[in-house]
Amino acid sequence: MALTYRQSEILKYLKINKYAKIDELAHAMYVSEATVRRDLNEMKKMGLLERNHGGAVILESADEIDISVRYEANTQDKRETVFIALNKLPKFKSVFIDNSSTALLCARQLDLRNKLVVTNGLILATELSKREDVSVLMPGGELLYNTNSLTGTRTVRNLADLRFSLMLCSCAALDEDGAYENSLEQSEIKRIVLKNSVNKVLLVDKMKFGNTGTYQTAELREFNLIVTNAGDEQLKTYRETKGVNILNK
Repeated sequence: MALTYRQSEILKYLKINKYAKIDELAHAMYVSEATVRRDLNEMKKMGLLERNHGGAVILESADEIDISVRYEANTQDKRETVFIALNKLPKFKSVFIDNSSTALLCARQLDLRNKLVVTNGLILATELSKREDVSVLMPGGELLYNTNSLTGTRTVRNLADLRFSLMLCSCAALDEDGAYENSLEQSEIKRIVLKNSVNKVLLVDKMKFGNTGTYQTAELREFNLIVTNAGDEQLKTYRETKGVNILNK
């Protein structure tokens, strides 16, 4: 499906501002809010952006979007997903927690006393550094602008030498074929951690299902458990895939 002229202008606007509310876009495009909503819904289906109740976040590259913006998007869905996951996670001594806003929400609720936490997320590492009873390790790497995360070849190389009881992560999108990222660097980080973890748990809210991502991280059956707040009807075809374990209640 080709973009209309107005949708192209919306995309240009989002590339500059990263996030915009519906009324802001309507004013910028000289159209009604209802027209903007229709455009955003179509662009979401194309995998160009992520919607929330008040606006849109561009998906040109998830790593270029400030985590504070990602944290705001679909917050209630993420909290519901985390609530489902909390009592279902396996026991662990060491855990890798990615830089996703969903995993951050989950980490804040976990009992991490006397655990080793490895993360490439600066926000989580900073919060945990204030606790004497948690060991925190960050891999080296490049600090990307606005994302508060470490990434790159050095990060992957350092993670390759580690082993984890648990991997706790989210993704940019998923479909019946697998989980995806919009950044090659983030995809490579998650691939190496998947390989080096005993239990792999994917936290993904219902808004991520059916979205389009550029780089496939893994097939869904590579995760021991997928936790989501999506409904049974939305998950029907996913559960029919052999080896995929999905929990939604």
